Amino acid sequence: AIAFLMFPAAIFLMRRFSIGLKMTDTNLKITRTIAIENIPEKVCNIEDIKQHLSETYPDFMIFDIQVVYNVTKLTALSLKLENVVDSKRFCEKYKTRNNLDLEMVPVGGARCCKCFCLPC
Repeated sequence: AIAFLMFPAAIFLMRRFSIGLKMTDTNLKITRTIAIENIPEKVCNIEDIKQHLSETYPDFMIFDIQVVYNVTKLTALSLKLENVVDSKRFCEKYKTRNNLDLEMVPVGGARCCKCFCLPC
């Protein structure tokens, strides 16, 4: 019963104190791409989709339509690419601020045992 009463209070406090943090989600990117899911394959015709979109949204230009059926690998690669781009941007900002290059030193097994770090 106490947990039921504390839950709204916790939400109120989190919202109240998170206002000053001014956090932004780095994964929110503005694109001109839309993804429409669960269109049956029988009616998944590019010309029909283009006609429907141009009739429904006459103010927006349609440049290209691509039909994709399995995007799991593409989604994973896209996330990896975003990580690489963000990492590169971080390194460039670090170099301009501190005038130092960041270096990666590969050390196998260093998390498990510190003795693997001795030869480095």
